[in-house]
Amino acid sequence: VTLDLQSLVEGDDDLHQMLVLATHLRAKGCPPASCARTLTMIDRYAGGRIPSPSKTTTPADRKLRTAASGLHKKVSDCLEQWSFHLALREIWKVVDLANRHIEQNAPWDLAKDPKKRKRLDTVLYHLAETLRVIGLYLYPFMPETGKNLAEQLGLKDLFSKVHLARDQRWGKLRPGTAIAKARQLFPRMDTPSAPEQPKKEDSRMTETAITKAPIDIEDFRKIDFRTGRITSAEGIAGADRLLKLQVDIGTEVRQVVAGIAARYKPDELVGKNVILVANLKPVRIRGVESQGMILAAGDKEIQALATFLESPEPGTTVK
Repeated sequence: VTLDLQSLVEGDDDLHQMLVLATHLRAKGCPPASCARTLTMIDRYAGGRIPSPSKTTTPADRKLRTAASGLHKKVSDCLEQWSFHLALREIWKVVDLANRHIEQNAPWDLAKDPKKRKRLDTVLYHLAETLRVIGLYLYPFMPETGKNLAEQLGLKDLFSKVHLARDQRWGKLRPGTAIAKARQLFPRMDTPSAPEQPKKEDSRMTETAITKAPIDIEDFRKIDFRTGRITSAEGIAGADRLLKLQVDIGTEVRQVVAGIAARYKPDELVGKNVILVANLKPVRIRGVESQGMILAAGDKEIQALATFLESPEPGTTVK
């Protein structure tokens, strides 16, 4: 037995319920906040309407477009094997790519220069069109989320007569379409075991608090935090958890060894803004010199890099 993606979109309630259940059981968290960010920027920089893209595109634009257009085959292949979690993973990859597109193109900076207006419109259109395609493929798994995304893009009738093979084609989103106000698409999902967690979490938090002695404000001021932008990233032979990064801090490029390979692939990091401890003494890790440390959240496992909502100049003091 195989699943036909078109029949799911057209609305088989039993299959919808099965897919939603599979999503809750197998999905590992929600995608980044590129959805709300894109809609907010269109509202702020394009008057709340989908802008017209330029015919001139960059390799990054084309990469995003290819990824979105390739979802049909990838998701369909996963569903034919009943691999719901893998289908979701393919969708999440495109959402992640859209989020990186935001970071790498920094629309907030483009908006400051009138000469870059066409580029700004092109970036915003590519992001919005990617969200439209994502909405089509989220619908079988999360019907309400797919509908909400479409409505926020100004496409209230997207699922009235949808045909995936036709509607997933790039360029269906019409410039000038009025969007709705952005709202949360991926609320935090509670699980039955959640009530049991606070005691363990509180215990660990208390233990962490009492094992680290307070420091004086003058000690804290000795730390030189600077903004940095990752220009390249690569693995280190024989060290599966480590990546070698080149981080631009304005006046120079620092080489930093970071234990984040389990969370990030090298190509996901290029262009990302980070916080660097710039006055840390250089050390050699697995034979590679590390000239600083980047900040990240997590204990035994890295959850996320510390970064910024906007794109500060490399080398800016963080305080």
